Amino acid sequence: MIVTDAAVRHRTTVFVMMALIALAGIFAFTALPRESAPDIKIPYMNVITLYPGVAPGDVETLLTIPIETELKNLRDVEHVTSVSAEGASVITIQFKPDVDLDIALQRVKEKVDTAQQELPEEAEDPLVEEISTSDFPIMQVNVTGDVGLVRLKQIAEDLQERIEGIRGVLRAQLIGGREREIRVEFDPERLAAYRLSAQEVAQAIKGANVNIPGGSLELGEANYLVRVPGEFADPAEIGALVIARREGRAVYVRDLARVVDGFKEDETISRHNGVPSVSLSIQKRAGENIIRICDEVRAVLADERGRAPAGVEIGVSFDESRVIARMLTDLNNNMINGLLLVIVVLFFTMGLLSSIFVALAIPFSMLITL
Repeated sequence: MIVTDAAVRHRTTVFVMMALIALAGIFAFTALPRESAPDIKIPYMNVITLYPGVAPGDVETLLTIPIETELKNLRDVEHVTSVSAEGASVITIQFKPDVDLDIALQRVKEKVDTAQQELPEEAEDPLVEEISTSDFPIMQVNVTGDVGLVRLKQIAEDLQERIEGIRGVLRAQLIGGREREIRVEFDPERLAAYRLSAQEVAQAIKGANVNIPGGSLELGEANYLVRVPGEFADPAEIGALVIARREGRAVYVRDLARVVDGFKEDETISRHNGVPSVSLSIQKRAGENIIRICDEVRAVLADERGRAPAGVEIGVSFDESRVIARMLTDLNNNMINGLLLVIVVLFFTMGLLSSIFVALAIPFSMLITL
């Protein structure tokens, strides 16, 4: 009764507090990120190291064991498991549930950097990945058409650049398409005839395919930077490169190998409704608003559709914001229906004014929570 009497005596203050609560709650409702699955910290990390062309036993000896030896000294670790496969080492670290994952991630990187000194130079740098629910894609965009996978990938790369420029987008991973690759295919018999090894030829090609800084040149009051361009602009230039001299005659790359202007071996394949396509898997940063990001992505797609060549279709096969929007609509509808039902029921027992004040407890409780 003391609280009730005080509220009645200071009803102006109560109305002001209610208005402030309503304004703060509405602001929080518009500012809070919308998620169907909130960001959850998962106490697992992976250390992935690639060493192409190496057998699983050698991967374990050369990569997995040296890294595991360093990781044994980590604190707050429950389990360390590893998988050594052909050309790849994957080490999974399980931490205690209450560990600070940001600090743990930094410690893992320090240990991996220490272990990297013992790894073979040919192995790729170890990659430390933190497992998070934010890594799951929020939207899948498909680019299809009859213009060929090369052209589709160019269109998707333009889309990728624009989408990754949207605030809150972590990355837009490109899947599918074909990438140009220049291959030098050696003839073993010709190499033996010229007494050359494939490694010598590869080193010569690598050494010639560079731009060399030449310092600066002063002409009067002007100062110019000098650069010697050496990168290959055309595959034919590789075949015309001199590798060595035998019996006074120059030996060219084309004498030893065949230069092929082709495509890389497909690492990922994307299909949409059974048709080859190029896809973009869009991921957001933790704590960002999915609905806003997806709305901006759809605006980019609409603009790109107007500029795409004839026969090219840009569609969305997965959009998490649609699910969240439906959940928010259901929440709002349930709140309004509950409010109206309370008013109707209480109207017959307490009157209209009293029923309205009692029913207002439903939206105000939600606004206070927000």
